[in-house]
Formats: sequence, C-alpha cells, structure tokens
Amino acid sequence: MRKFILALTCFLIFNFTYGDNSKSSISFTNKPVVKKKGSGYEITFSISAKSDVEVSILDKNKKVIRHLVAGVLGGSLPPPSPLVIGLNQTIFWNSKDDYKKDVKETEFYVRVRVGSDIKLSGFIGADPYNFGSIDGIASDGNGSVYIIGSRGNSNQTAMTIRVFDTKGNYIKEVLPFPANLKPNDMKDIARWDPEKKSFYPINLRNLNPDFYGQPGNYWANPSFTLVSATDKTGVILSNGNNLFALTTNGAVKGAKFLNRKLGSIHATGGGPNIMAVSPDGEWLYLSGPYSAKTRFGHKYNPKFPPGRVYRLRLNGDGQFEEFVTIPVAHKEGLGGAWRETIKKMGHYVVPKGPVEGIAIDKKGQVFVADRERSCVSVFSKDGKELGRIHLPNAHRIAVHPTNGNIYVSTKTCTSYRFFPCTLYKFNGFKKNSKAVAEYKMPGGGNGNHNFTLVSKGEKTVVWMTGVKGGVMPLEDMGSTFKPLNINFSIRKDVPLDWNRISADYERNEIYISNGTNGMWRFDGKTGVGGQLKVKGKPFFCTDISVGYDGLLYARTGKGYSGALARFDRKLNPVIFSGINSHVLSPYIYSRKGNGYAERGLGVGPDGKTYLSFMFKWVGYAVAGFDETGKPLKGKYIKDTFPAEPKNLKSYPKRMHNVGSITSQLPNENGGIRVDLDGNIYIGIFHRPKNHVAPKGFENDKGYRVSVGSVIKISPEGCSIDPKKLGATNKPIKGLLNCYTGLGPFSSAREAFGKNTCCVCRVPRFDVDRYGRVIMPNAMTNSVLIYDNSGNLIKEFGKYGNFDSQFSNELGPKIKTPEIPLAWPTGAAVTEDNIYINDTYTRRAVRVDKVFDLEEIINFK
Repeated sequence: MRKFILALTCFLIFNFTYGDNSKSSISFTNKPVVKKKGSGYEITFSISAKSDVEVSILDKNKKVIRHLVAGVLGGSLPPPSPLVIGLNQTIFWNSKDDYKKDVKETEFYVRVRVGSDIKLSGFIGADPYNFGSIDGIASDGNGSVYIIGSRGNSNQTAMTIRVFDTKGNYIKEVLPFPANLKPNDMKDIARWDPEKKSFYPINLRNLNPDFYGQPGNYWANPSFTLVSATDKTGVILSNGNNLFALTTNGAVKGAKFLNRKLGSIHATGGGPNIMAVSPDGEWLYLSGPYSAKTRFGHKYNPKFPPGRVYRLRLNGDGQFEEFVTIPVAHKEGLGGAWRETIKKMGHYVVPKGPVEGIAIDKKGQVFVADRERSCVSVFSKDGKELGRIHLPNAHRIAVHPTNGNIYVSTKTCTSYRFFPCTLYKFNGFKKNSKAVAEYKMPGGGNGNHNFTLVSKGEKTVVWMTGVKGGVMPLEDMGSTFKPLNINFSIRKDVPLDWNRISADYERNEIYISNGTNGMWRFDGKTGVGGQLKVKGKPFFCTDISVGYDGLLYARTGKGYSGALARFDRKLNPVIFSGINSHVLSPYIYSRKGNGYAERGLGVGPDGKTYLSFMFKWVGYAVAGFDETGKPLKGKYIKDTFPAEPKNLKSYPKRMHNVGSITSQLPNENGGIRVDLDGNIYIGIFHRPKNHVAPKGFENDKGYRVSVGSVIKISPEGCSIDPKKLGATNKPIKGLLNCYTGLGPFSSAREAFGKNTCCVCRVPRFDVDRYGRVIMPNAMTNSVLIYDNSGNLIKEFGKYGNFDSQFSNELGPKIKTPEIPLAWPTGAAVTEDNIYINDTYTRRAVRVDKVFDLEEIINFK
C-alpha cells in the first residue's frame, strides 16, 4: 500500500501548478523587434509598467545559447546592463554565445519574458518516515501512534512529531505545527501576519531549526520527552523541569507553550527521566532521576535519593512530591543491588538507575520498574505496595487499558553499546506470576528503546522503538508475540539530514549533502536518485559544485578535512593539464561541529575554481585555481595562506604562500558562485548599516544574529575590515554589490540559542546565468530573487510544515501555503527551475519559473 501511495504522490507533485497568469495588467506597449545591425542584432521592446524582464537568444531548437540580461525596469535602482533606466529598451546582441564564442548557426530566436512568478511543481525526497532518530512514542487510545524524532548526524537535529495509524500509514505532523491553524493558535511559538496571512515561527536557534526550545545547549539537542498524547490532555512534553502542552492538531494548548514548571530535581546520578500520566488525566508520575556524589564535585542531596518516585496533580500548580521511595543500598547516591545485575556497567553509556519505567492502570495502580529489587513493584494510588513481579533489569512498562495485562521490557549491557532487550507479558501481579509471552529483540542497539500499546478492538500491538531496525510492531497473539510487516519504513534513497544543495544547470539535477560526507543526486524532473557511489561504495565528499563545463568539483574524503578534486558525472577523475592530476589540493583544512562546516566552492566559465577554507583555526579566506589546476596568486595573507608555516607540509609546494583571493572573511561565511563574467559571489554574515529588516522582524533576535548577505567581487578579490561590518555601508574594498537577506548563519552573537562559539551552520545561495541572485532566508521562511543591480524581483515561500502540499491519493493534506518552507537553508537554480533545500522537512522544494508575458521571435 505504501509503495502505491508514494508512487502516486510522486506523480501528483510533479504535475500540478497554482495560479492564473492571465490576470496580469502588464503588457507590451511595443512588442519585441529584431533588426540586423553590423555584426550583430538590435532588439527593441517596451512595456507598460514597472516589472522585471528576461531576454535571451535561442538556437533553432529553442535552447538558450546566450543569456543576455534579466532585471527590473522601473525599480529603485538602475537595471543591470545592457538594460537602461525606463520602460523602453534597446539591446544589442553581438552574435556570440554565453562563453563569448561566435555562433555559427544562421537561424535564431529572441525570447523576451516579462513579469516573473514562481509556481510550486513538486518535492524531491519527501518521506513522512524520515524525521530523525526516534526519541519517543505514545498512543492516543484511538489507534493512532505519535512518534517524536530529532537527531541526525553530527549534532544535526530537527525535532518533529508525526502521527501514524495501526498499519503504519502516515496521518499528519503536529510538530512543527501545521500552517492551517487559526491565527491565535500558536501563542508564543509563532506570530501571525494578517497582511501576508502567514505564520512566522519565532526562531530560538540558528544552528538547527528550533521553534520550541529543545533541551540542551547550542548543539546535539535531544527531543523533549513525549509524555503522552490523548484528545483529553493533548500532547504533553517535558524537558525534565517543565511541562509543555499542544493540542493533538499541533496548536498551543494553553495561554503559552510552557504549561507549568515542575521544580528541579538534583539529578546528578545519571538516571533517566521517565514520566507517565494516569488514565484519568489527574496525576503525572516521574521515575528515574536521583542525586549522587560525582567525581565532578557534585554533592549528594538526600532530598532526592535513589529509588524515589514522584508525582504531581496535572491540573494544579504544585511541583513534584514524593510518591514512594524504594529502599536502595547506597552511600551518597552511589551503589545499590541494581548495579550487580548489569554485566558491563562500564559500557552502560545511557541513563540508568534503580528505578526506571512507570505505568498506571485504569484503577490508578502504579507499576514501577524496580531494578533494585529485580522486579516490577505495584502500588496503590495512595502509595501502598500491592505486589511484585520478579523480573531483573526491568526498563519500560505499559498496562493494557481494558484487560489489565502488563507488558515489560528489560535492558542490560553485555558489551560496549550492546544492550540485550526482551519484551514480556504478564496477566497479573499475583505472587510468583510468570510471563505468559516473551520476545527477544535482535542484538545491537536497544539502548534507548521505548514502547507503547496500540489497542483497537480485539487486537493489541506493542510498538517498539529504539531497537534494531528503528520501529518494530509486535502483535500480542496470547502466548507469543508476532512481528508485523507494516508500512513504516524509511526510504533508502534519501539522506537523513538535508544540509546543503547544489545544482547541475544544464542537466537539471540537484545534489544534496547530508552535512557530513554523504552526497545524493536527484533528477530534478522525476525526483529519482540516490547516494553517489563508485563501484557500489559511497563516494565520500563534503561539498560539490558543477562547473559550466558540466564537470563535478568536489571536496572529497571521509573526514571534514580532505582533498579538492575534479570528476566527470560518472565520478571518473578528470586531469588538470597544468598539474597532471585531478586533485587540486590533497588537503583542505576544515572543521566539524554541527555537521562538517564546509564553506562552499564555485567554478567560473573560464574554469577557475574558488574555495573558502581555513588557513588557521577559524580563520577563513578564499583560494583560487586556474583552468590548468595551478593556484592563483592572491593579494592577501601571503605569509600564512594556505596555512601557517608549521602546517604547510599538508599542501603541495605549488600552493605555498600563494596568497588568498580575499582577505580574512568573517567566520560566518558560506557559499561561493561565479557568474558568466567571472565575478565572484560569497555569502557572509554582514548587513549594510542602511539595511531595514522586513516588517515584523525589526526587533527579531533570530533575524538580527542570523541573516547576512551575498557580496559580489571581481576576480581581483576584496579586502574586508571586520570592525566595520554592519557599522558602515562600505566595509569591503573591492565590493561590486551586496544583496541582503541570506540566512541562516550560525553566529554566536548575543549567545543566541546558548551558542557561544559555533559557526558551523551556513546557507547556500545560487546565481543564474542572467546574474540573478537567489537566496534562502530560514528566519523569514522565504526565498529572495534579486537582479544583478540589487533590485528585488521576487520573494516567495511562506511557513508550512511537512503536510503543506504533501499529497497522497486524496490530494494535498494541507493546501496552504502555495509554496511551503519550514526552514530553508539553500537554493539552487537551473534553466527552468529553482530548488530549495528545506532542512526542517527534510526535502527539496521544486518551483517552476513562469512569466506573465512571453514573446518569441524567429530571425536570421
């Protein structure tokens, strides 16, 4: 069934558009005319009102051979040359192609387009089952399963809650929130703009998407604990000290997302935080955390001893109080009989303690995973012990809502990160109760496993997560458990993390980096693709750019530092004539943090290659190589570029002390592109002093510390005065232009999101063959298109989560907005399309470039 849905989805999403281009009031006052003039041709036309235009020369097969110009007429700035100020235009074509070569054909077309627009035409890689490593699971009692995930590779996170039915079919996403909620539904999570009719999430970090305040510091943020999900209490989440609440459709449940403060437990013992809500919604219980003396100087606090279970009233305003305390043989929180049952305590690298899982049945009886006494202890609502089930290393517990059957998983450790796990079922807790069914999980993993019961009619299924394979549903057959084949499976042809994007302009293909050393290629039209491989093995690279020559220029290697080399599309090496090698440099110094912190590379029409990398720790500049592979001599940092003297041995002698194309860049720099004239474009964290933030973002901290610009410089390079960045409009010598609105840059300014140093997250932009600059802005959930003069042509995209425009056999789940973007971090362009890397939804959004007017004239 799932294969059918996905196949149908791919068909639908690549065959719809929105809007009606016939309603534009713009027109040609003089339609395009072509006249022979000398060795070339003169093209004249005029339009009726302010608009952007695009002019190109096509061959007899109507393929573009010369991208003449694109820009805004009647804008605040003069249009790019050869356009002139005003609505009447005369453009000369010199009979040469994009690469300044004489065109031999004798039949051509001139195409003039007016009034550009953007229309959604599909998604690439969209998979409802791909939302990070699973951190928690809950059942709503109606047959729906809520699963929370977040973690990717190398500290990349994007907290998500998605809902599935009993067969594993995808239902909806509730976090991040859907775009079709009511304007006042999101309270302190997002503001509603009545003019744009759109939500704007309030960003709390710029290293990773975060609107909700994930726990932890500035990276490697875990998900909230998914405590429960029911129609009655909503979706309850916790970070250990606080409760947060959403409705089951993703809206903030109360006056604000923070529902209540729970108080602080001195949890220095390394125990887990496991919570459960009583079926009547009256009580919240907590098991696991405890205080202990540590080698780091923590002192034992006797108010929070090992073995204590806490509770509070959900509808009150009190904090956690003692429910019961199970006796533990400890000294200052250390020791206990529970430790003796674990074979390899030194390898037990996940939270653990004398009490762990907890569950409450419909009578209010409380079941506790009592590892200290090798049992499950059962207590009445008032804390009186009622009985025990003997079971060493009990970890998680659930109780059937109607028949009272008790399900318990165990966990121990036999070697490093190897946690044997078995699921048991008991019919009751009478003395000497024995398991009536059990299932041993496959070896490997299981360290953070969890489970929930999904009961519908006569059928009960235990959904296990955090086990080998990710999700394992087990049907209760009475005396056995039967593994089920359901539709929950992650596509193998897509990356877990969507970090960087690049496009092959001619072939209409895109490349997606997972932020570390994996690279995926997809056909832009069909979405078909997969990970780059050579002889069946992954082709490891951290970044890639397709040159005007159609060749691939890649930063290769398994690690964050490695070689810069050139390949053809089939990944065969392509030799540079001047160095007799396909490797420009066997070593490029980089770093790791939030993924691998690649700064970008670009290739010009003349074959020159430019790359930003570190010449010293967190010191970046741009290197250049000519078309033969030899390094370009730069004007800057000659004594320490490409590296300080002690580190020069990593680089070939031809690169020693050649100097850089730029002076030292801001640490927050990302993306390099080269236009048809050889000008270089670099993304940096800088906004000119006279920049005005968009309406609604005037005081937005996320915008202030995360949004920068694309700067344009000549091949001669530039010098940047870091002290003047943002303080003046001209802090860069050699600056040709500046296009503002690029983000996110993970600057550590103002300690945003607790970030005090990391600059690893940088965006990716693109420049098309007309010189238009296309850039994402994760803070505004949109993409900006500028002409080369700096006139804004178009801003498109609004906030939307995974469900916006995602289709199944019934059509789009949510029909708003027309172009959904949850946290766009990259943009790439081809002749007819723009592709946006949407990091939060883990997919690429494809849009078509369309126009209000188009005239194509044949001439010879």
